Amino acid sequence: MAYQEDNFVGYTAFYQQEDELFLSKLYIDPSHHRQGIGKTLFARVTAHAKAQNLPTIRLYVNKYNSNSIEAYKKMGFTVEKALITDVGNNFIMDDYTMTYNTTK
Repeated sequence: MAYQEDNFVGYTAFYQQEDELFLSKLYIDPSHHRQGIGKTLFARVTAHAKAQNLPTIRLYVNKYNSNSIEAYKKMGFTVEKALITDVGNNFIMDDYTMTYNTTK
């Protein structure tokens, strides 16, 4: 979790999935974007992956979420592939799988 002056401004959630770390959440309050908070949280995620000897961090991001895609690219993620998932009730997830190499 991230705080600024006792105010909650963001959080991250991740878990090990086989031999890689899956980053399921990285959220920053929009009023606190572009302040380095995401980069700081991601450094913690990366440190955890390295401590567990996990060479890859993977995430899914909506193909149309261009701001997040660009932020992830700035952190060093690359787009691996497109992924379309039917999650039921006529709802389709239209994502990119992005990966980050922790051994760089």
